[in-house]
Amino acid sequence: MQIDSGHRETIKRYALITVLCSLLPLAAIVAIWVLGVPLDSVLLFAIVLLCPLGHLLMMRGGHQQGSSGDLIETPSSQGDRPA
Repeated sequence: MQIDSGHRETIKRYALITVLCSLLPLAAIVAIWVLGVPLDSVLLFAIVLLCPLGHLLMMRGGHQQGSSGDLIETPSSQGDRPA
């Protein structure tokens, strides 16, 4: 099976993203340990970031538009229209 160069580049990019996302938490833990940051401060900061990060992850692709630029209608929004 032949893999075209575009697909190969995509695989490389996703592999790089995976490695970076795997090493980032490890680097953060080491930095917290080396710098001696109090754990309660780190946990408070993580909890404060949890809300906006969770919102971004849940709403990803939530406002999709069709090819004409119009918002895609959902079944709930179609029921409000007069016939």
